[in-house]
Amino acid sequence: AGVQLTPLDGESRVRVVYLIGAGASHASVKAVGSPHGILMRDLNGELAKRVHELAEKTYVGHPEVTALVNDMVGDDTDYEHIITFLDQSVSAIHRQFASDLRQIFQEVLRAKLAFIETELGGKPIGLYEALIDMHYVAGLREELGGFITINYDEYIEAAIEETFKKSVDFGVSVSPADSRETLRLLKLHGSFGWRDTWPIARSSG
Repeated sequence: AGVQLTPLDGESRVRVVYLIGAGASHASVKAVGSPHGILMRDLNGELAKRVHELAEKTYVGHPEVTALVNDMVGDDTDYEHIITFLDQSVSAIHRQFASDLRQIFQEVLRAKLAFIETELGGKPIGLYEALIDMHYVAGLREELGGFITINYDEYIEAAIEETFKKSVDFGVSVSPADSRETLRLLKLHGSFGWRDTWPIARSSG
């Protein structure tokens, strides 16, 4: 149970919703002193290596893919933008390459998140805890409506469930069900904590 929010001077509270991007989770990692990061620039070295290997082994007979890799893959490549662009291509080869890129991106990011969590002994959720806790300060004029995130990590979920003992309301039916008080979190790109099923089910680990 949290502290009931009370408006100051009889004024109405403002309902706020936070849009969370990669920078927030990156800051959470840095806030606990980790030398590692999870922004695209922190992943680019391993991503470039994996993508070049993919092109050489799987797309050797497709010069259009080789040219694309040589032209677009570098230290400042935004792989998510490339994946989105290729997904819309009329070329079946480009769409397949986008699918392979997505798999590589997920594997590299998952590995980085797992490494950081192992190094720290848990998820770095302190900044998210502070943000949520701020909305339990008596007299605050803001009411927390929830979060929208494009991130795949489960840092916000951990703060909500482990620290504040609430259930996460993802805006869709997700099993297993939880009867506790909820806090809404909309994950626009999905989550590494979800199984590849429909209806959505959360993984156990």
